[in-house]
Amino acid sequence: MNKTFFCTLFALVTFYCGPLLSDTSLSDIEKYLNSFRSFEGRFEQLTSGGELLKGSLKLLKPGKLRLDYQHPSTQLIFSNDSILYVFDYATQDLTQIPLDQSLADVLLAEFIMINDETFTINNFEENPTTLRLSLSKKDNPDTGQLTLVFQKNPLKLVQWIIVDFQNQKTVVNLYDIKIDSLAHLETQPQQLLNKNNSKE
Repeated sequence: MNKTFFCTLFALVTFYCGPLLSDTSLSDIEKYLNSFRSFEGRFEQLTSGGELLKGSLKLLKPGKLRLDYQHPSTQLIFSNDSILYVFDYATQDLTQIPLDQSLADVLLAEFIMINDETFTINNFEENPTTLRLSLSKKDNPDTGQLTLVFQKNPLKLVQWIIVDFQNQKTVVNLYDIKIDSLAHLETQPQQLLNKNNSKE
């Protein structure tokens, strides 16, 4: 896995769709995203090429994230505060990406304000069962666009959709989500911890 793959996961192309956004719905989404400190569950990721990847997701605000991919993938995505990493267990390659160059902070910020100076709301759709909110960064629209899909009644994040700078679409579906079940999250893999300890 390389930087392009990570960008496919968290960074998207910006387009404007003229959203008609309900203030009440936006307030509900912000309230939900700020209602929990940790978030964990399973995911299934469908790439634009038709590849289906599965794994587990753990998130602890602020700034900590771990995406473990199941076999046959050998990849791990994790973050520690200000840096996002892509690690390959097979090759031991490690790619580093500043967190502020992605849209991951939509979910990783300690306090999330969607309709502020940070994000542009590109599209909003509401139907009786779901809300779909598409965002991009005002100061760096080249990071792309992230669409968050929420189940209604009760409100719950169930999917995110990514379209990267090459117009490649990735869909990530979330399952078995648990809220505030994590008090601590060690995101860095043991191989890197052992390697760092051996240098000290």
